[in-house]
Amino acid sequence: MQVSAQSSSVIYAEAVLANHDLLPGEQATLEIQISGIRPDSRPIMPDIPGVAINFVGTSTHIDSQRQLGYAFSYRVTPVQSGNFTLPPIEVSTSKGKLTTDPVNFTVHSKDKLTSFPTGVNEQNIKAAWFTPKTSLYQNEQTQVFLKLYIPRNVRITSWGFPEATKTNCLAWRFSPPSDHSQSVVQLDNVTHNVFTYSTTLSGINPGKATLGPAELNLYQRVRVRDTRRGYRSRDVPISLKLPAVNFNIKALPSGAPANFNGAVGSFDIDARCQKSSFSHAEPTEVILRVAGTGNLPTIKAPSFNNKAWKVIDTSKITRGEERRELSGLVTFRQLLRVENSNELPQEIPPYSFSYFNPESGRYRTKTTQAIPVTITAPPASAQTTNPVEELGTLPEEMRSIIGFIDKPDTQVTSISPVLFRLWHVIPAAICLLVFYPVIRRKIIAAKTQSPNEIQQNKALSKLAEKSDTRTFYRRAGRFIEQWLPINSDLAKILKERDNICFTGENQESSELSNERRSEIIALLKRSSKLTLLLFLCFTLTPDLMGQEDPARAAWKSANYQEAIDQYREAYPDPASAPSDVLFNIGNSHHRLDQLGLAAHAWRQALAVQPSHQKARQNLRYVEIQTNANVPEYKDNQYLLLHAPRAAYNILFYVGLWTIGITVLIIIVRRPNGTKLTTCIVLLVIAPLLAAIGKVGSFYYPDDHRFASTDTSAVILTDTKVREEAHRSAKGLGLPTASLVKVNATRGPWTHVTTATDTNGWVENQYLKNVR
Repeated sequence: MQVSAQSSSVIYAEAVLANHDLLPGEQATLEIQISGIRPDSRPIMPDIPGVAINFVGTSTHIDSQRQLGYAFSYRVTPVQSGNFTLPPIEVSTSKGKLTTDPVNFTVHSKDKLTSFPTGVNEQNIKAAWFTPKTSLYQNEQTQVFLKLYIPRNVRITSWGFPEATKTNCLAWRFSPPSDHSQSVVQLDNVTHNVFTYSTTLSGINPGKATLGPAELNLYQRVRVRDTRRGYRSRDVPISLKLPAVNFNIKALPSGAPANFNGAVGSFDIDARCQKSSFSHAEPTEVILRVAGTGNLPTIKAPSFNNKAWKVIDTSKITRGEERRELSGLVTFRQLLRVENSNELPQEIPPYSFSYFNPESGRYRTKTTQAIPVTITAPPASAQTTNPVEELGTLPEEMRSIIGFIDKPDTQVTSISPVLFRLWHVIPAAICLLVFYPVIRRKIIAAKTQSPNEIQQNKALSKLAEKSDTRTFYRRAGRFIEQWLPINSDLAKILKERDNICFTGENQESSELSNERRSEIIALLKRSSKLTLLLFLCFTLTPDLMGQEDPARAAWKSANYQEAIDQYREAYPDPASAPSDVLFNIGNSHHRLDQLGLAAHAWRQALAVQPSHQKARQNLRYVEIQTNANVPEYKDNQYLLLHAPRAAYNILFYVGLWTIGITVLIIIVRRPNGTKLTTCIVLLVIAPLLAAIGKVGSFYYPDDHRFASTDTSAVILTDTKVREEAHRSAKGLGLPTASLVKVNATRGPWTHVTTATDTNGWVENQYLKNVR
């Protein structure tokens, strides 16, 4: 395997054998994989006594680094037992010859197999564990295979996964058998199909490690005779009890280099800069690649020691399913900035990477070449900018986190539920329009005056007629007493009437002015009608963003801890803090390389506002970066993250509203022709929209199904889930930013359940509740 430092792409060739442990006559697929360049011709296979190698075909693919790769496939068939080596194979390219590493494989005797009866026709399933090594150094990884040899006429309808006990070791969940790893072999004159489960194992502490015993449940379809219905097919379970595999874990020798970070294997490194000329205030991105064989999933980025540069952020591109493989390529993206503008460096210093090679038993250090750069002083008006990622970028493709929100929305948590429901007014208004003819008929009918209204109008008309003062007041008083409830203004009119009308007949009364007469008539008209006034009151909060924000100023001056303190002081209760503020707190923790606290703050933001896509995207990015133990979802479920969950809920309700409105139109309006056809089309489309919205909402990646906000906690730094509540107890590793469900707390320990259904105890100092 080779790594090119001159090109932007990595060029290498690798020989990959699907199975390194075979039986005589068993076939295995060999691939010669070339990445970064097109081969000139098909590689020539060497002659290996006792092994037949036949060409099968060619293929192309895109690897995890988005490079075009080529593969030549061969079929390898050994005819006798023993240890064999496929020598290095040369591949001719336009840039010279690439050479693969040698590949060792072993052909075992069939006596290694254990038989398990199927219960049908005396046929047996044979199985065996295979591993290249049983003696490992700490952190050294090796593959473990469980191979099943199943008679061709035995039909397996359901494949389980081996459930193995792990002691002093870590192992991925077994990968299921794939078509690529299947082969055929003759055993006892019976043709058997070969199916392979695989995992990658590494030791934890020096001493003995054990994988197993293990149990594997399969289901075989057989035909059974029913006395009433004849022959019927039925799935019959087959339980395979597999023995344990023992490993000897050796301690790493002393004398490790100062920058050794636990890498065990054989590696090459490469470093290149995205741009070679920039301002001292601008950050620059360096791409670091580590290629080789070893513990790639847990590997750390190459490092350098130079006071002229400041490392802003280092992120790792997760390898996806390739994480299970021993060989491959890991890419890191590192953001650098000049530390002191008075001393501008002329190069990015060499990166170094130390690892332990288990084959030679020695530590080795690889170093890249220095990268020349041209750095200029920026104009006075230039401002320092932080590298940010755009909203909507896939977390696997992110180079950094989504940036700081300069003006956090302090009202988003209170008005978002109202806004979410407010759109229902639109379809409700459409329903009113559909019902308008019916409503109009009801309004016309309602305009017909009742007998009481007729009498009131007559009384008001008579009151408006010209008359003397006494007659006017008598009519007004009679109208008030007959039709109106008495209030202070009306009581005043009645008192005036009593003073004028209920005195002696010969007493003179002053003439009522026209202004007072009109005022009384208007008051009676107003009081005789019922007016309903509806007011929508909106309380506008003052805009505080115009004021100087100390947290924002602290962020811009790179005082990230001060920004956190300012926000925590302003919002001491996270449950009532705005989601944008919690998002900014998470960003500040990330700048301080406190990934666990960053994930915790972003989960708090999602607890306040589940639709906060920036917090969800940054959280997923960090979980990938730390290989966190979180609920896993299928790849197609992550596609749903391109839209907020509320969008799928809205789509569901849009479908329901469309169905309801269309049915109303058909019932009320009774359309025909083109309009009827449109309604029928809508009745077909609307259920599909509702179904898509409901399915999207149901399968939306939502960690609340694993643990509610009140019972969930985030792991702040790498720790262990221990079987018992004391530090000497055995435990499994739990990476930073992992999500756990809190079951109980006992003193300094908390009993948790991980996303992979592991139960155990974690020290309180290593986790923090979301609420």
